[in-house]
Order: sequence, then C-alpha cells, then structure tokens
Amino acid sequence: MKQKLKAQMKERVASIAYNEKGFPSPFLFKDLKKAALKIIEAMEKRTEILVVGDYDADGVISSTIMAKFFASLNYKHARVAIPNRFRDGYGISKQFLEKHHAPLIITVDNGINAFEAAQFCKEKNYTLIITDHHCLQDDAIPDAYAVINPQQPDCHFIQKEVCGALVAFYLCYGIHQLLKKKKAILASYCV
Repeated sequence: MKQKLKAQMKERVASIAYNEKGFPSPFLFKDLKKAALKIIEAMEKRTEILVVGDYDADGVISSTIMAKFFASLNYKHARVAIPNRFRDGYGISKQFLEKHHAPLIITVDNGINAFEAAQFCKEKNYTLIITDHHCLQDDAIPDAYAVINPQQPDCHFIQKEVCGALVAFYLCYGIHQLLKKKKAILASYCV
C-alpha cells in the first residue's frame, strides 16, 4: 500500500512539474510567469527592452539566448548591453544604467545583488526583471518587478544549481508558452 501511494504521488508530481516535451515547467520558477506577462505586454506596446548581460561565458550565452529569442519573434526593440568589467564593474549598476537604459530592463546571469541598481530603476520608473542563478546575499532580494532565481525562497524549480543561461532559456520558454496559450500569432510581433 505504501509503495502504491508513493508511486501515485510521484506520478502526480511529475505530471504537474513537466510539460509535454519532458522539460520541467518554466512556471515552477518564482516570478517567471509575472515576468513573462510583463515582457509580452511590453512587446505588444513595442516598448524598448534592454537585456543586461555579464562578460563571462555564462553571461554571454545568456545574452545570446535572449537576443536570438527576440530576433526569432522579429522584435526589433530589444537590445543587449554587457558591462565592461574594467570600466563598469560586475553586472548591472546605477552607473551603467545612467548610460544604458530602457523602460524595461532584463538582467541575465547577474542582478541578484544589485540593490542600488534596483532602487535607481524604481526612481526612474524603469521596470526591472532580474534573472540570475547566483546565491542571495543574506537572503535579501533587490526590489525589482520580478526576480527569477532558483536560489530564492519559495522557488519551486526542481533544480537549485543551474547556470544563468538555463534561467534565461526558461524565461524565453515561458514567454513562448504564454504566447501559444494566448493564441498569439508570432508574426504579429513583426515591426
């Protein structure tokens, strides 16, 4: 009896956590659906989107995933900027945002400790979406519109130790899933 219940529970969890392609659901990430909906809304309004990457291999791949995703939708109002490690330091910062900004800013592979940048975005009325995989600083999270990071509390993604590129991939995958559910025609995003 105990084995049977255990098997049923495992089957139910698997059916909830995985989609038809065998990937874990992107919506297991805390804030991913909220972020995806905001990005779709921005795309519908043809809002400028800035993706802020990182200069290491994971950050460059994460940035490329986002750039290729927007290009696949023929969305021409998205651009990528990667801080210069010598001039700008690591990740998104207030100084970097004074030079590079947009109404919607998405970080990839950085941002989980960018408290000053998050405050700057609030003051300037920029929407900030942070995607990262690095550990939280004292369990504190920047005050952003959405934070997608498997390390944060209440994130139910099945794996905590992932790279930033995987987080970026799942954000794109979540947007794609929501566009399909809306029965949106991807060609409508051509500009």
